[in-house]
Amino acid sequence: MCLHTAQDESNDPPGIAPQLALRPLSAALNVEVPALPTGARNGSRRRKLWELNHRHHCPVVGTCLPMDELRRLSRRAGLKARSTSDYALHVYAVGQAQERGEFSEIIQRELERRYAPFVTRFAQAASGPELLVRWREAMAAGEVAGALWAALTHPACDEITDKDIYGDIHMLSHQVGGQNRADLRRLAALEGELARLESESRRDRERAQRRQGELELQLRVRDARLAEARCTASEHEAARRRLESQGADLQRSRGAEAEWRRRAEVAERKLEAQRGERVGLQRRLEALESELAEIRLEREAAENALARLVAPQAACGTLTDCAACPGGQAASRLAGRCLLCIGGRENLVGHYRGLVEALGGRFLHHDGGIEDNPRRLEATLASADAVVCQAGCVSHSAYWKLKEFCKRTNKPCIYLKSAGVTSFARGVEMLAAGAADCAGDDGRSVTFPGLAGTAD
Repeated sequence: MCLHTAQDESNDPPGIAPQLALRPLSAALNVEVPALPTGARNGSRRRKLWELNHRHHCPVVGTCLPMDELRRLSRRAGLKARSTSDYALHVYAVGQAQERGEFSEIIQRELERRYAPFVTRFAQAASGPELLVRWREAMAAGEVAGALWAALTHPACDEITDKDIYGDIHMLSHQVGGQNRADLRRLAALEGELARLESESRRDRERAQRRQGELELQLRVRDARLAEARCTASEHEAARRRLESQGADLQRSRGAEAEWRRRAEVAERKLEAQRGERVGLQRRLEALESELAEIRLEREAAENALARLVAPQAACGTLTDCAACPGGQAASRLAGRCLLCIGGRENLVGHYRGLVEALGGRFLHHDGGIEDNPRRLEATLASADAVVCQAGCVSHSAYWKLKEFCKRTNKPCIYLKSAGVTSFARGVEMLAAGAADCAGDDGRSVTFPGLAGTAD
């Protein structure tokens, strides 16, 4: 807080013209501080600047109005205070704020305009303690100027709240002064540190200059050595060109020999390639012969199985169920029914189909997910009456899907380990004889329509 000294009317701040009917400054500053007016304490109207307690005029003018703004307001009031010091103008404004006048009303309007948001915010306080809480929250947030004006002019600001706010702002001024002194001490320390760093920087520059001189000397020595090395390299280049010209004749004399060697190597590589091709063709021929022999054996086995299955029907020339033909009743049980083959060899599918159709059945085939779409497997299973699965030629997913489907639907299923025609014929014979394996692991019997169902 500033200490305002008493001065009479003739001691107005230099440059301030006495055009206004202003109250003498001595009377403004040397008055006994009264208590708050009764109307101000008990009414609902906000107090004006000149209605505040006299001790608050100094902090309000000094905290809520920056000096450049106070000078602008003084010029607006017609005061010539351009050459007046900040302190003198502050003392003058504090004195005029104690009673209603043109200058105090100008200050009042400016404070109301500048801190209108704070006035609106503090208007929600209904009592002195609540007002004090809002004041201290704003002070902690650094919003001292607006909160000071809104709190002191609030209708709920009683004597206790007034004294608490005055004590807070008074101690805040001391803290600010102490902080300024601490800042000055830090500034002095920083200036000393800056001088030390400048001295170190100057020494570093000198060391850098010395180092630069040393490097320049080393660079000149290196350039001299480089020139000497280039001279030596030029001599070596001339000697190399002489050796190249002498070696050209030698190279031409060796050209014919290298060409004949190259041709010999090419011929040898062609011969080696032909030998390898011959070995590969020989192995392919042996594999084809082995496959042909296997196919012949499979064909003979298929023909034998077909003859064995068709023989009962050939006795009477019919495929219908006939009790008079031995074995005819079992062989005719596939008539009209659909048999699905899952897996097997692709080149034997025709033989599979011939065996089934020879018994009067309908034939379907699915390769077990190797090339056929696995999602079509369940639809194909639904259209078949029985299944022969060659387990060694199907994927794992197709195998488990088949097993789960047959178990769920009680569809007969024969599982074969071999993909040969003979093995397939035995499976068809089992179905023709009435034996069928269930899809699950429980071994329970399932019945193929028209067949006797037994577990394999």
